[in-house]
Amino acid sequence: MELICADRNGFRRVNNREADALRYTFGVSVGSFLVDIINIEYDPTLAKISKKGRVRADREIQMRSDYNPENLSWLGVFIHEAVHIWQRETERHRGGRGGEDYTYGYTQLPTLKLKIEEHARAVQDWFYVNYGIRYGLIGPGANQMTFERIQKPILKAMGFDPDHDPPVKMGVDDLLRLVELHYARLIEEIRDPGHLPKSTRPKSPKFP
Repeated sequence: MELICADRNGFRRVNNREADALRYTFGVSVGSFLVDIINIEYDPTLAKISKKGRVRADREIQMRSDYNPENLSWLGVFIHEAVHIWQRETERHRGGRGGEDYTYGYTQLPTLKLKIEEHARAVQDWFYVNYGIRYGLIGPGANQMTFERIQKPILKAMGFDPDHDPPVKMGVDDLLRLVELHYARLIEEIRDPGHLPKSTRPKSPKFP
């Protein structure tokens, strides 16, 4: 069992699962940059304002005290907050304010015309599908998310009514292809090290 201790201020570094999720989502270069700078703090007061996580300062993520990074739903919340740190570091997708509408549409994805919460939510939705399938975290288990729960925001973004009766028939492979098609530009952007400030970009290896 991995043990990561908090410092005297109550912050801890990301653990192995969180680091893997960051590198999977943001790519190795940008993901490793985020692994190095993000600090996590548990804040029991978040439950009182119905929030699971938030960013404090530039590189600190506060999570609710019952946060479990082995749970796919919780890990997606962590990735959502990590996107906000990426936004601050790159000064991209800064329109809007926190707490505004998280809803986005498929026409915004190829143009990247997404405000703060729209952008973070879109990456979070992509993460649930791709990371969930890769690690077998889609299902009825304790740390899993059901397929219906994962596909609902995707269908809504695509312009379908997720509550329509009869429901839209879609399998795991269908959902994955849909996400790979429409979210490709979104993920390409956050994986580009060129968007990071020059002083913080990962250095290319030097060969003799």
